[in-house]
Amino acid sequence: MRIVGFAGALIVLFAIFMPWFHSTMLGHESVSFYKMAEATYSNLDDFLKTFQYLAEHDESGKTISFLGMYFLGMLFITLGALLGLTGGKGGHVLGLIGMGLFTAAWYMVFRDRLFDILYTGYYLAWIGFLIGAIGGGGGKR
Repeated sequence: MRIVGFAGALIVLFAIFMPWFHSTMLGHESVSFYKMAEATYSNLDDFLKTFQYLAEHDESGKTISFLGMYFLGMLFITLGALLGLTGGKGGHVLGLIGMGLFTAAWYMVFRDRLFDILYTGYYLAWIGFLIGAIGGGGGKR
């Protein structure tokens, strides 16, 4: 049913404004996906310059891997949430891929501490995308 996919997308959109990380290690008490996306997308030129510089100079490849997964994760989560409003499964599946990339990127940084600092919005986004991917799609028959 399309209503299930739409409901999943609404959960994700609500989660975007809730805290995803809760830790003073990040320099803030809590950080929402919206704040991270705003910082990334508003400074896209700087982000791309950093990415290009690291691609040329990072011998280990870890930093470039983090930035690539982080950026693609952010992009797929954003697009997945917006496309999920149409009620189909495609946006939600894209969102799940984005969540996987986003999680993998941050796992590279925090390792075993990652699940100690993840907060409500992060888990709600997973739930919303899963609801939409499992129950979304279909339509009037």
